[in-house]
Amino acid sequence: MAAAAVLIALVGAAVTWSAFKTRAERAAEVQTEAGTIASTAATVFNAYFTSLDAMASTLVRHPAVRSLDGPASTRLFQAILSEHPLVGNVTLRGVNGALIASGVAPPSPPPAILGELAEVLRTGRPSVSQLVFGAIRGKRTVLLGYPVAGDNGKPMGVLAFSLELPQLETLLAKLPLPEGSVVVLADKNNLVMSRSIDSEKYIGSVLDVPRGGPPTSFPCCGSSALGCAGA
Repeated sequence: MAAAAVLIALVGAAVTWSAFKTRAERAAEVQTEAGTIASTAATVFNAYFTSLDAMASTLVRHPAVRSLDGPASTRLFQAILSEHPLVGNVTLRGVNGALIASGVAPPSPPPAILGELAEVLRTGRPSVSQLVFGAIRGKRTVLLGYPVAGDNGKPMGVLAFSLELPQLETLLAKLPLPEGSVVVLADKNNLVMSRSIDSEKYIGSVLDVPRGGPPTSFPCCGSSALGCAGA
């Protein structure tokens, strides 16, 4: 299956690349450097998404979540948000899609379930959205949904993480990026989800990759919700 997100390393400014275009050996060097950066960044993101999978695996087995206890689940989710700044919200919905619990207070009436989360209820498999507008928080986000199985093994609810996209920038803070380099996390529609710099400014914009330029992309597939082959 196709990856839900792609990391793109943009090495140097466009004017720098233009100067390199006539020098094949330098162009190859820049391309290799971009590939190394993108690969390293993908490893960082994949490790984080894998940690979300592990947290979700624990939560879907938690007594408050399995019993669809709204107040208890809300308290649990609020505690998680206080400890995980890259997670903007955690929600729990029942088999009919109704909102049962949310770490962030929802508007009234609560927003309807998104199609990607409804798909989790239908298939019993984790899922991830592309870049969407989160109605509860009023921000662009990406949702990772996980089934909450009943005693019969069938989905009786869906747990979802809403990512705090600007904070994903902190995952890239320790990367040894060359001067002028930018690492971009984009969804499969080429919409920017995060960047190594100025994330808030660019989230939701269309990633413009010049044809024949140096950017190199790698699939970002660490989470089972991302639906990557072999994940």
